[in-house]
Amino acid sequence: FEMSSISGMLWDKPFDGNSSDVDMADASKQSDTEDWEKTVKDNLLESKRAVVLLTSPPGCGKTHLATGLIQKFRDDNPGACARRFDCSDDRLVLHSLADMLGQEFNAKNQQSLLVADEFHLLNLSQKRELFAFIEPNLGWLKVLLIGNRILVADHHLLSQLRQRTTRTTSQHRHALVSIVSVEPVLTPEKIATICSDRYPTITTHENELKVWYRSLGNLFGPDALSLRDAFAVCKAQLMHPLPSSSLADAAARQRELQAVVQQKLPLVGAHTAAVLVRHFVRLVLAPEPTGSAANASSLLDAVCSGAVQEALHNRNTVPFVRFALAEAAQRLPPDERARRWLASCCNAPTTAAASGAWLDQDPFPLVLPAEQRAAIESHRASLHEQISQQGDGDGDSQREQRKFRPALGLVGDYSNIAWLRELVVHRKPVKCACAVHL
Repeated sequence: FEMSSISGMLWDKPFDGNSSDVDMADASKQSDTEDWEKTVKDNLLESKRAVVLLTSPPGCGKTHLATGLIQKFRDDNPGACARRFDCSDDRLVLHSLADMLGQEFNAKNQQSLLVADEFHLLNLSQKRELFAFIEPNLGWLKVLLIGNRILVADHHLLSQLRQRTTRTTSQHRHALVSIVSVEPVLTPEKIATICSDRYPTITTHENELKVWYRSLGNLFGPDALSLRDAFAVCKAQLMHPLPSSSLADAAARQRELQAVVQQKLPLVGAHTAAVLVRHFVRLVLAPEPTGSAANASSLLDAVCSGAVQEALHNRNTVPFVRFALAEAAQRLPPDERARRWLASCCNAPTTAAASGAWLDQDPFPLVLPAEQRAAIESHRASLHEQISQQGDGDGDSQREQRKFRPALGLVGDYSNIAWLRELVVHRKPVKCACAVHL
Protein backbone atom coordinates (compact mmCIF):
# COMPACT_ATOMS: atom_id res chain seq x y z
CA PHE A 1 0.00 0.00 0.00
CA GLU A 2 1.05 3.61 -0.47
CA MET A 3 1.05 5.41 2.87
CA SER A 4 0.56 8.86 1.35
CA SER A 5 -2.94 7.86 0.23
CA ILE A 6 -4.26 6.67 3.59
CA SER A 7 -6.67 9.54 3.97
CA GLY A 8 -7.84 9.32 0.39
CA MET A 9 -8.55 5.62 -0.01
CA LEU A 10 -11.87 4.71 -1.64
CA TRP A 11 -13.64 1.59 -0.43
CA ASP A 12 -16.84 1.56 -2.48
CA LYS A 13 -15.70 -1.39 -4.55
CA PRO A 14 -17.69 -4.28 -6.01
CA PHE A 15 -16.68 -7.86 -5.31
CA ASP A 16 -15.96 -9.30 -8.75
CA GLY A 17 -15.74 -12.94 -7.68
CA ASN A 18 -12.53 -13.44 -9.66
CA SER A 19 -10.13 -13.49 -6.73
CA SER A 20 -7.83 -16.48 -6.54
CA ASP A 21 -8.96 -16.85 -2.94
CA VAL A 22 -12.40 -17.80 -4.25
CA ASP A 23 -10.99 -20.11 -6.92
CA MET A 24 -11.09 -23.07 -4.60
CA ALA A 25 -12.34 -26.55 -5.37
CA ASP A 26 -14.59 -28.44 -3.01
CA ALA A 27 -12.94 -31.29 -1.13
CA SER A 28 -14.18 -33.73 1.44
CA LYS A 29 -13.57 -31.61 4.54
CA GLN A 30 -13.01 -33.68 7.65
CA SER A 31 -12.68 -31.95 11.00
CA ASP A 32 -11.84 -35.07 12.98
CA THR A 33 -8.11 -35.77 12.85
CA GLU A 34 -8.42 -39.55 13.11
CA ASP A 35 -10.96 -39.60 10.28
CA TRP A 36 -8.80 -37.82 7.70
CA GLU A 37 -5.66 -39.65 8.75
CA LYS A 38 -7.49 -42.97 8.48
CA THR A 39 -8.80 -42.01 5.01
CA VAL A 40 -5.30 -41.23 3.78
CA LYS A 41 -3.72 -44.32 5.34
CA ASP A 42 -6.42 -46.72 4.15
CA ASN A 43 -6.14 -45.51 0.56
CA LEU A 44 -2.35 -45.52 0.37
CA LEU A 45 -1.65 -48.65 2.42
CA GLU A 46 -4.68 -50.84 1.71
CA SER A 47 -5.76 -49.94 -1.84
CA LYS A 48 -3.94 -51.53 -4.75
CA ARG A 49 -3.79 -48.27 -6.72
CA ALA A 50 -4.29 -44.83 -5.17
CA VAL A 51 -3.87 -41.09 -5.68
CA VAL A 52 -4.63 -38.90 -2.65
CA LEU A 53 -4.64 -35.10 -2.64
CA LEU A 54 -4.26 -33.79 0.93
CA THR A 55 -4.69 -30.02 1.39
CA SER A 56 -4.93 -27.79 4.43
CA PRO A 57 -3.28 -24.67 5.86
CA PRO A 58 0.18 -25.18 7.37
CA GLY A 59 0.32 -26.77 10.79
CA CYS A 60 -2.36 -29.46 10.45
CA GLY A 61 0.10 -32.34 10.59
CA LYS A 62 0.27 -33.26 6.88
CA THR A 63 4.04 -33.59 6.65
CA HIS A 64 4.18 -35.46 9.97
CA LEU A 65 1.64 -37.96 8.62
CA ALA A 66 3.56 -38.32 5.35
CA THR A 67 6.80 -39.13 7.22
CA GLY A 68 5.05 -41.91 9.11
CA LEU A 69 3.45 -43.23 5.92
CA ILE A 70 6.78 -43.47 4.14
CA GLN A 71 8.25 -45.47 7.01
CA LYS A 72 5.17 -47.71 7.27
CA PHE A 73 5.22 -48.33 3.50
CA ARG A 74 8.87 -49.37 3.64
CA ASP A 75 8.23 -51.64 6.63
CA ASP A 76 5.28 -53.34 4.92
CA ASN A 77 7.08 -53.65 1.56
CA PRO A 78 10.74 -54.58 2.07
CA GLY A 79 12.84 -53.25 -0.77
CA ALA A 80 10.06 -50.91 -1.94
CA CYS A 81 10.85 -47.39 -3.10
CA ALA A 82 9.22 -44.60 -1.07
CA ARG A 83 10.30 -41.04 -1.82
CA ARG A 84 9.37 -37.55 -0.72
CA PHE A 85 9.65 -35.12 -3.63
CA ASP A 86 9.88 -31.42 -2.83
CA CYS A 87 7.84 -29.50 -5.41
CA SER A 88 9.65 -26.30 -4.42
CA ASP A 89 13.02 -27.77 -5.47
CA ASP A 90 15.23 -25.16 -7.16
CA ARG A 91 16.23 -27.68 -9.81
CA LEU A 92 12.77 -27.43 -11.35
CA VAL A 93 13.88 -24.11 -12.82
CA LEU A 94 16.33 -25.88 -15.14
CA HIS A 95 15.08 -29.48 -15.26
CA SER A 96 11.75 -31.02 -16.16
CA LEU A 97 9.71 -32.52 -13.39
CA ALA A 98 9.25 -35.77 -15.30
CA ASP A 99 13.03 -36.21 -15.71
CA MET A 100 13.63 -35.64 -12.01
CA LEU A 101 10.91 -38.12 -11.03
CA GLY A 102 12.29 -40.63 -13.53
CA GLN A 103 15.63 -40.49 -11.74
CA GLU A 104 13.97 -40.95 -8.35
CA PHE A 105 11.88 -43.93 -9.51
CA ASN A 106 14.17 -45.70 -11.93
CA ALA A 107 13.16 -49.24 -10.96
CA LYS A 108 9.96 -49.66 -12.95
CA ASN A 109 7.30 -52.13 -11.80
CA GLN A 110 8.69 -52.03 -8.25
CA GLN A 111 5.99 -51.17 -5.70
CA SER A 112 6.57 -47.49 -4.92
CA LEU A 113 5.16 -44.50 -3.05
CA LEU A 114 5.56 -40.91 -4.21
CA VAL A 115 4.89 -38.12 -1.70
CA ALA A 116 4.80 -34.83 -3.63
CA ASP A 117 5.13 -32.17 -0.92
CA GLU A 118 4.37 -28.48 -1.55
CA PHE A 119 2.21 -29.53 -4.52
CA HIS A 120 0.47 -26.13 -4.49
CA LEU A 121 3.72 -24.42 -5.53
CA LEU A 122 3.74 -26.11 -8.95
CA ASN A 123 2.33 -24.09 -11.83
CA LEU A 124 -0.43 -25.58 -13.97
CA SER A 125 2.00 -26.79 -16.65
CA GLN A 126 4.09 -28.60 -14.04
CA LYS A 127 1.00 -30.14 -12.46
CA ARG A 128 -0.06 -31.50 -15.85
CA GLU A 129 3.47 -32.86 -16.32
CA LEU A 130 3.24 -34.55 -12.91
CA PHE A 131 -0.09 -36.19 -13.74
CA ALA A 132 1.29 -37.29 -17.11
CA PHE A 133 4.06 -39.09 -15.21
CA ILE A 134 1.69 -40.60 -12.66
CA GLU A 135 -1.04 -42.00 -14.92
CA PRO A 136 0.89 -44.64 -16.91
CA ASN A 137 2.70 -45.80 -13.78
CA LEU A 138 -0.27 -46.34 -11.47
CA GLY A 139 0.17 -50.11 -11.75
CA TRP A 140 3.15 -49.87 -9.38
CA LEU A 141 3.08 -46.27 -8.08
CA LYS A 142 0.90 -44.87 -5.30
CA VAL A 143 0.80 -41.10 -4.90
CA LEU A 144 0.21 -38.65 -2.06
CA LEU A 145 -0.01 -34.98 -3.11
CA ILE A 146 0.38 -32.50 -0.23
CA GLY A 147 -0.49 -28.82 -0.53
CA ASN A 148 -1.69 -25.80 1.42
CA ARG A 149 -4.68 -25.13 -0.85
CA ILE A 150 -6.69 -26.73 -3.64
CA LEU A 151 -7.60 -24.85 -6.80
CA VAL A 152 -10.25 -25.54 -9.41
CA ALA A 153 -7.48 -26.65 -11.78
CA ASP A 154 -6.47 -29.35 -9.28
CA HIS A 155 -10.05 -30.54 -9.11
CA HIS A 156 -10.16 -30.81 -12.90
CA LEU A 157 -6.91 -32.78 -13.03
CA LEU A 158 -8.26 -35.28 -10.50
CA SER A 159 -11.59 -35.54 -12.34
CA GLN A 160 -9.88 -36.20 -15.66
CA LEU A 161 -7.66 -38.85 -14.08
CA ARG A 162 -10.71 -40.45 -12.47
CA GLN A 163 -12.52 -40.59 -15.81
CA ARG A 164 -9.56 -42.14 -17.61
CA THR A 165 -9.05 -44.79 -14.93
CA THR A 166 -12.70 -45.87 -14.73
CA ARG A 167 -13.82 -48.95 -16.65
CA THR A 168 -17.38 -48.72 -17.95
CA THR A 169 -19.40 -51.81 -18.85
CA SER A 170 -23.00 -52.23 -19.88
CA GLN A 171 -24.00 -52.77 -16.28
CA HIS A 172 -21.78 -50.59 -14.11
CA ARG A 173 -18.69 -48.40 -13.82
CA HIS A 174 -15.66 -49.74 -11.99
CA ALA A 175 -12.91 -47.44 -10.65
CA LEU A 176 -9.50 -48.98 -11.24
CA VAL A 177 -7.77 -46.39 -9.04
CA SER A 178 -8.82 -44.96 -5.69
CA ILE A 179 -8.68 -41.18 -6.21
CA VAL A 180 -9.48 -39.11 -3.12
CA SER A 181 -9.27 -35.44 -2.18
CA VAL A 182 -9.11 -34.77 1.56
CA GLU A 183 -9.10 -31.40 3.28
CA PRO A 184 -8.70 -31.72 7.06
CA VAL A 185 -10.08 -28.90 9.19
CA LEU A 186 -8.71 -28.37 12.66
CA THR A 187 -11.01 -27.33 15.49
CA PRO A 188 -10.06 -25.81 18.87
CA GLU A 189 -11.51 -28.88 20.58
CA LYS A 190 -9.37 -31.26 18.53
CA ILE A 191 -6.26 -29.15 19.11
CA ALA A 192 -6.87 -29.29 22.87
CA THR A 193 -7.33 -33.07 22.79
CA ILE A 194 -4.15 -33.70 20.77
CA CYS A 195 -2.12 -31.30 22.92
CA SER A 196 -3.36 -32.95 26.11
CA ASP A 197 -2.14 -36.31 24.83
CA ARG A 198 1.29 -34.89 24.05
CA TYR A 199 1.65 -32.50 27.00
CA PRO A 200 -0.10 -33.90 30.11
CA THR A 201 0.44 -30.61 31.97
CA ILE A 202 -2.01 -28.86 29.62
CA THR A 203 -4.88 -31.16 30.66
CA THR A 204 -5.99 -28.83 33.44
CA HIS A 205 -5.81 -25.84 31.06
CA GLU A 206 -7.64 -27.28 28.05
CA ASN A 207 -10.41 -24.70 28.34
CA GLU A 208 -7.96 -21.79 28.10
CA LEU A 209 -6.40 -23.38 25.02
CA LYS A 210 -9.82 -23.83 23.40
CA VAL A 211 -10.78 -20.22 24.11
CA TRP A 212 -7.47 -19.02 22.65
CA TYR A 213 -8.02 -20.81 19.35
CA ARG A 214 -11.70 -19.94 19.23
CA SER A 215 -10.72 -16.28 19.62
CA LEU A 216 -8.21 -16.53 16.76
CA GLY A 217 -10.75 -18.39 14.63
CA ASN A 218 -13.46 -15.79 15.30
CA LEU A 219 -11.30 -13.06 13.79
CA PHE A 220 -8.97 -14.75 11.32
CA GLY A 221 -10.77 -17.96 10.36
CA PRO A 222 -9.56 -21.59 10.33
CA ASP A 223 -6.19 -20.69 8.80
CA ALA A 224 -5.20 -19.29 12.21
CA LEU A 225 -5.43 -22.75 13.79
CA SER A 226 -2.21 -24.73 13.77
CA LEU A 227 -1.02 -27.80 15.64
CA ARG A 228 2.56 -26.67 15.20
CA ASP A 229 1.85 -23.39 16.97
CA ALA A 230 -0.30 -25.13 19.59
CA PHE A 231 2.57 -27.45 20.52
CA ALA A 232 4.84 -24.42 20.98
CA VAL A 233 2.20 -22.67 23.10
CA CYS A 234 1.75 -25.73 25.33
CA LYS A 235 5.48 -26.38 25.64
CA ALA A 236 6.01 -22.80 26.83
CA GLN A 237 3.02 -23.13 29.21
CA LEU A 238 1.44 -19.97 27.80
CA MET A 239 -2.08 -21.10 28.72
CA HIS A 240 -1.42 -21.37 32.44
CA PRO A 241 -3.49 -18.83 34.43
CA LEU A 242 -1.66 -15.80 35.80
CA PRO A 243 -1.61 -14.50 39.37
CA SER A 244 -3.98 -11.55 39.50
CA SER A 245 -1.42 -9.34 41.22
CA SER A 246 1.50 -9.92 38.86
CA LEU A 247 1.69 -7.10 36.33
CA ALA A 248 5.14 -8.17 35.15
CA ASP A 249 4.00 -11.74 34.46
CA ALA A 250 0.96 -10.48 32.55
CA ALA A 251 3.12 -8.19 30.39
CA ALA A 252 5.59 -10.99 29.66
CA ARG A 253 2.79 -13.40 28.74
CA GLN A 254 1.26 -10.82 26.41
CA ARG A 255 4.57 -10.39 24.59
CA GLU A 256 4.97 -14.16 24.15
CA LEU A 257 1.43 -14.67 22.84
CA GLN A 258 1.73 -11.64 20.56
CA ALA A 259 4.84 -13.21 19.02
CA VAL A 260 2.85 -16.40 18.37
CA VAL A 261 0.12 -14.46 16.55
CA GLN A 262 2.58 -12.44 14.45
CA GLN A 263 4.58 -15.52 13.51
CA LYS A 264 1.47 -17.30 12.25
CA LEU A 265 -0.31 -14.24 10.80
CA PRO A 266 2.34 -11.59 10.07
CA LEU A 267 0.01 -9.45 7.94
CA VAL A 268 -2.30 -8.91 10.90
CA GLY A 269 0.17 -6.39 12.30
CA ALA A 270 1.67 -5.81 15.72
CA HIS A 271 -1.04 -3.41 16.91
CA THR A 272 -3.93 -5.80 16.27
CA ALA A 273 -2.02 -8.74 17.75
CA ALA A 274 -1.20 -6.74 20.89
CA VAL A 275 -4.80 -5.60 21.42
CA LEU A 276 -6.22 -9.10 20.93
CA VAL A 277 -3.71 -10.67 23.32
CA ARG A 278 -4.32 -7.97 25.92
CA HIS A 279 -8.04 -8.75 26.00
CA PHE A 280 -7.42 -12.50 26.05
CA VAL A 281 -5.11 -12.19 29.05
CA ARG A 282 -7.53 -9.82 30.78
CA LEU A 283 -10.61 -11.98 30.23
CA VAL A 284 -9.19 -15.53 30.34
CA LEU A 285 -5.77 -15.88 31.94
CA ALA A 286 -6.05 -13.16 34.57
CA PRO A 287 -9.78 -12.39 35.00
CA GLU A 288 -9.09 -10.48 38.21
CA PRO A 289 -7.87 -6.87 37.77
CA THR A 290 -4.22 -6.82 36.76
CA GLY A 291 -3.80 -3.13 36.20
CA SER A 292 -4.81 -3.26 32.54
CA ALA A 293 -8.49 -2.50 32.79
CA ALA A 294 -10.92 -3.09 29.98
CA ASN A 295 -10.54 -0.47 27.31
CA ALA A 296 -13.29 -0.31 24.73
CA SER A 297 -12.46 3.21 23.68
CA SER A 298 -11.52 2.13 20.16
CA LEU A 299 -13.23 0.01 17.53
CA LEU A 300 -10.31 -2.45 17.52
CA ASP A 301 -10.70 -2.92 21.28
CA ALA A 302 -14.39 -3.65 20.82
CA VAL A 303 -13.71 -6.14 18.00
CA CYS A 304 -10.99 -8.04 19.89
CA SER A 305 -12.92 -8.04 23.15
CA GLY A 306 -16.02 -9.27 21.31
CA ALA A 307 -14.08 -12.12 19.68
CA VAL A 308 -12.76 -13.31 23.06
CA GLN A 309 -16.18 -12.96 24.72
CA GLU A 310 -17.78 -15.07 22.00
CA ALA A 311 -15.04 -17.66 22.45
CA LEU A 312 -15.56 -17.75 26.22
CA HIS A 313 -19.25 -18.52 25.76
CA ASN A 314 -18.47 -20.99 22.94
CA ARG A 315 -21.03 -19.43 20.64
CA ASN A 316 -21.26 -20.48 17.00
CA THR A 317 -19.87 -17.19 15.70
CA VAL A 318 -19.36 -16.47 12.01
CA PRO A 319 -15.64 -15.68 11.59
CA PHE A 320 -14.86 -12.15 10.49
CA VAL A 321 -13.04 -13.39 7.38
CA ARG A 322 -16.13 -15.31 6.22
CA PHE A 323 -18.43 -12.39 6.98
CA ALA A 324 -16.12 -10.08 5.02
CA LEU A 325 -16.44 -12.19 1.84
CA ALA A 326 -20.11 -11.29 1.43
CA GLU A 327 -20.69 -8.87 -1.46
CA ALA A 328 -22.45 -6.35 0.79
CA ALA A 329 -19.52 -6.39 3.24
CA GLN A 330 -16.98 -6.00 0.43
CA ARG A 331 -18.57 -2.68 -0.53
CA LEU A 332 -17.97 -1.26 2.95
CA PRO A 333 -14.84 0.42 4.33
CA PRO A 334 -12.95 -2.01 6.57
CA ASP A 335 -13.83 -0.20 9.81
CA GLU A 336 -17.54 -0.19 8.96
CA ARG A 337 -17.27 -3.86 8.01
CA ALA A 338 -15.92 -4.53 11.51
CA ARG A 339 -18.87 -2.65 13.06
CA ARG A 340 -21.34 -4.72 11.05
CA TRP A 341 -19.61 -7.94 12.09
CA LEU A 342 -19.80 -6.95 15.75
CA ALA A 343 -23.49 -6.10 15.49
CA SER A 344 -24.65 -9.07 13.41
CA CYS A 345 -22.32 -11.89 14.48
CA CYS A 346 -21.44 -10.95 18.07
CA ASN A 347 -24.62 -9.05 18.94
CA ALA A 348 -22.38 -6.29 20.27
CA PRO A 349 -23.07 -3.01 18.45
CA THR A 350 -20.53 -0.30 19.27
CA THR A 351 -20.14 3.43 18.87
CA ALA A 352 -16.39 3.30 19.58
CA ALA A 353 -14.30 5.40 17.24
CA ALA A 354 -12.11 3.78 14.61
CA SER A 355 -8.97 5.52 15.82
CA GLY A 356 -5.91 5.31 13.64
CA ALA A 357 -6.08 3.94 10.11
CA TRP A 358 -7.91 0.82 8.91
CA LEU A 359 -6.34 -0.53 5.72
CA ASP A 360 -8.11 -3.23 3.74
CA GLN A 361 -6.31 -6.54 3.33
CA ASP A 362 -6.82 -10.29 3.75
CA PRO A 363 -7.46 -11.91 6.20
CA PHE A 364 -8.02 -8.94 8.53
CA PRO A 365 -7.64 -5.18 8.08
CA LEU A 366 -4.27 -3.73 9.01
CA VAL A 367 -4.92 -1.27 11.82
CA LEU A 368 -2.36 1.46 12.48
CA PRO A 369 -2.55 3.28 15.82
CA ALA A 370 -3.44 6.96 15.67
CA GLU A 371 0.01 8.16 16.68
CA GLN A 372 1.69 6.09 13.99
CA ARG A 373 -0.64 7.36 11.30
CA ALA A 374 -0.12 10.94 12.44
CA ALA A 375 3.67 10.52 12.42
CA ILE A 376 3.62 8.99 8.94
CA GLU A 377 1.38 11.67 7.47
CA SER A 378 3.40 14.45 9.14
CA HIS A 379 6.64 13.06 7.73
CA ARG A 380 5.07 12.61 4.30
CA ALA A 381 3.83 16.20 4.28
CA SER A 382 7.28 17.43 5.23
CA LEU A 383 8.92 15.40 2.45
CA HIS A 384 6.42 16.58 -0.16
CA GLU A 385 7.06 20.18 0.87
CA GLN A 386 10.82 19.72 0.52
CA ILE A 387 10.41 18.10 -2.89
CA SER A 388 8.13 20.87 -4.12
CA GLN A 389 10.73 23.44 -3.06
CA GLN A 390 13.64 21.57 -4.66
CA GLY A 391 11.92 20.76 -7.95
CA ASP A 392 12.02 17.42 -9.72
CA GLY A 393 15.65 16.53 -9.02
CA ASP A 394 16.51 13.23 -7.46
CA GLY A 395 17.66 14.78 -4.18
CA ASP A 396 18.09 13.41 -0.70
CA SER A 397 14.46 14.07 0.22
CA GLN A 398 13.20 11.94 -2.67
CA ARG A 399 15.52 9.12 -1.70
CA GLU A 400 14.34 9.47 1.88
CA GLN A 401 10.71 9.32 0.71
CA ARG A 402 11.30 6.09 -1.17
CA LYS A 403 13.13 4.66 1.83
CA PHE A 404 10.24 5.55 4.11
CA ARG A 405 7.73 3.38 2.27
CA PRO A 406 7.10 0.63 4.82
CA ALA A 407 6.70 -3.00 3.89
CA LEU A 408 5.15 -5.67 6.06
CA GLY A 409 7.21 -8.74 6.69
CA LEU A 410 8.82 -11.09 9.14
CA VAL A 411 11.72 -9.88 11.22
CA GLY A 412 14.88 -11.91 10.76
CA ASP A 413 18.36 -12.11 9.30
CA TYR A 414 17.94 -10.94 5.73
CA SER A 415 21.51 -11.88 4.88
CA ASN A 416 20.50 -15.53 5.33
CA ILE A 417 19.66 -16.62 1.78
CA ALA A 418 18.32 -20.04 2.86
CA TRP A 419 15.87 -18.37 5.27
CA LEU A 420 14.81 -15.88 2.58
CA ARG A 421 14.18 -18.74 0.20
CA GLU A 422 11.85 -20.40 2.73
CA LEU A 423 9.89 -17.16 3.08
CA VAL A 424 9.42 -16.89 -0.67
CA VAL A 425 8.58 -20.57 -1.15
CA HIS A 426 5.90 -20.44 1.54
CA ARG A 427 4.62 -17.04 0.38
CA LYS A 428 5.41 -15.29 3.61
CA PRO A 429 5.92 -11.52 3.55
CA VAL A 430 9.47 -10.27 3.12
CA LYS A 431 10.30 -7.02 4.86
CA CYS A 432 12.20 -4.42 2.89
CA ALA A 433 14.43 -1.90 4.65
CA CYS A 434 12.17 0.83 6.01
CA ALA A 435 11.93 3.41 8.74
CA VAL A 436 8.63 2.25 10.25
CA HIS A 437 8.05 -1.18 11.76
CA LEU A 438 4.39 -2.30 11.72
